Amino acid sequence: MKYKRHSILYLYQNEPKLFGRFIMALKNLINSDDWGRICGIHGDTFNPNDKQVKCPTDPAIVTQIGETGEPFYCKHGVYSFIAWHALYVFQFELLLNKHNKSKNHEYITLPWLDLTDFSSDYSFMNDPEITIYYDGELVTTENPLSGAYYYVNGVRTRTQRN
Repeated sequence: MKYKRHSILYLYQNEPKLFGRFIMALKNLINSDDWGRICGIHGDTFNPNDKQVKCPTDPAIVTQIGETGEPFYCKHGVYSFIAWHALYVFQFELLLNKHNKSKNHEYITLPWLDLTDFSSDYSFMNDPEITIYYDGELVTTENPLSGAYYYVNGVRTRTQRN
């Protein structure tokens, strides 16, 4: 079966049921131990006792690390980034679906965001709370798009998108 990825704006404006399931699955993922693991693969960790994983972005440093033969996850700045990122997005989607607690268990894809589209209103992504359609009712919940949690000196701390 094929699954289509939509823009986050399209989901928000046109697919309220799917958008609601995505939001709640993301919120559940953020509040799980899996969140720190998926963030760790991308280059940072958000679990309280994990050492921070530093992900270099300078292509020369990434290439130098890559030539040591030692395994490392972060592929920013190297030719294999696209292949690596495709698998990362797939793993992220698997976790979204693992944490989908909706009555509807249809596969949830990770929406994309067009950062070059300055004409659209993405302000809903910054609101601390969001009202969504979820399992047949309107629900107001903490907006997982507006920030996330990480640990500072062992204390769970929320980030806020600007």
